[in-house]
Amino acid sequence: MLASDYFIQFSKRLSGHPKEEHNAIFKELLHFHKIHSNGYWSDIVLEDKVILEIDKQLTLLNTQKPLQYILGLAPFYNIDIKVNEHTLIPRPETEGLVDWIIKDNQGSEKKYLDIGTGSGCIIISLAKNLKGTFDAIDISEKSIRISEVSIPGVTILDPANAVVLGVKISRGAVDEEEEEEETEVTEGAEGAEGASEENKEKAEG
Repeated sequence: MLASDYFIQFSKRLSGHPKEEHNAIFKELLHFHKIHSNGYWSDIVLEDKVILEIDKQLTLLNTQKPLQYILGLAPFYNIDIKVNEHTLIPRPETEGLVDWIIKDNQGSEKKYLDIGTGSGCIIISLAKNLKGTFDAIDISEKSIRISEVSIPGVTILDPANAVVLGVKISRGAVDEEEEEEETEVTEGAEGAEGASEENKEKAEG
């Protein structure tokens, strides 16, 4: 079936979303299934298995489940960040904060700490665009989701102990034994609230 023909059905069946958003939602679903176009869907033929998957996603959309949770991804600062129901969806305001930090720290090497990192969108974006040492921590085992998106020069260390120790992401040649460097601290706007008492005790221990 042509994507343009399927979109007509898709738009009729999609409820709870303004008509003007249907095009963008469908385009995002095609992108998720690695189907790209130059804007003319009449040139795209959808395989039956793709139509079945989009049908399932459409059913979830009609339950008012956010598209980002359905796909498990949220675009943030040109990176696909992994998200689920235990993390908040990155907000445009947070993206603006990240953009300000990056522009204000070009050419310098600092230590960055993201407290309550949640999806990890802040620290990953900083690590991709700046030089320095990047630490992230969250006391909730369910909310900490440092994205595994491949970013050249970034290494995620000790993920099994991320909740207690924090996740260390390093980029650039920063020697921690050198003279003490300036540290940027950000409170992760995407960290999920309401961590369990058990996790709090671990973090304080």
